[in-house]
Parts: sequence; structure tokens; C-alpha cells
Amino acid sequence: MFDKTPIYGAKKVHQQLLENGVKSSLNTVATYRKELGLKAILAVNQVTTTVPNKQHEKYSYTHANQVCRTDITYIKVKSAMV
Repeated sequence: MFDKTPIYGAKKVHQQLLENGVKSSLNTVATYRKELGLKAILAVNQVTTTVPNKQHEKYSYTHANQVCRTDITYIKVKSAMV
């Protein structure tokens, strides 16, 4: 079946087997496919979206020698009891 339709995954192969009169569970089909190293061949290339765009504005403020300035005009201090 894999030779005829290599785009089928375990679910589709399981469904096809049931239609052909072969009783098997989805887990059994998935296990056999994994043991044989059979993977569905996708007709479409998947787009990788995890590569960051370094020209994006969120990367414009990060510099190696940048100094962060903070306002420390108010710091709450516990008063010492005498």
C-alpha cells in the first residue's frame, strides 16, 4: 500500500485497510510503519517559521555595549528602630 500511495499517513492507511476488510488497530499500523521506517511523503514543502528576522524592529535596540539607565529616586528603606 505504501508503494501505491506514499502520501498516506498511519490514519489513512488504517482507514484503507478497514475498507479492504483487514481488521487492525491504528496503533498497530503506526507501530509497523515506525518499525519499517515508513513516513508519508508530503507533496508541499513546509515553511520554517522559527528563523528570526534580524531586521525586525525588536532587534534594533539590542546592542552589545548599551547601558541601561534606571530611575532610582525612590527606594523604600526600613527605618531602624532605636
